[in-house]
Amino acid sequence: MTRPQIPGRGEVLAALAMLQADAQVTGRQPSALALARRLGLANTTFRRNFPDIAAELSTQAAAQRRSPLRQSHYAELQESSARLRQENRELRLQLKRAAAVLQRVTLENHMLRDQLEQQAKVTRIDRRQLAREDGGHDS
Repeated sequence: MTRPQIPGRGEVLAALAMLQADAQVTGRQPSALALARRLGLANTTFRRNFPDIAAELSTQAAAQRRSPLRQSHYAELQESSARLRQENRELRLQLKRAAAVLQRVTLENHMLRDQLEQQAKVTRIDRRQLAREDGGHDS
């Protein structure tokens, strides 16, 4: 079994610079594993020979996972909450308007029905009055 050729520090830093340039495009933070693969090394071989670079990449990745995502997630939640409150206010206003329209239409319907019954000379029969006269039997 042949040992892999260990690159020099300059070659590692050049490969890291290329990964960081790719990260600008993709938005993914370079990792020690990605750098090791780019150099043709096993991850453990890379970490054993360049522990400072591996530790720095791990620290950067951990910092990126902690703060920007949490801050952006918190900001997203705040924006979403504000948007939902505004939608809620608008829906409540629409609901009040709809209730007012229903009340108006109901009153108009009642008045029109009364006018129609008066013109048609309809006599209303009060069922409660009949029940009292009939001795409580509602048929």
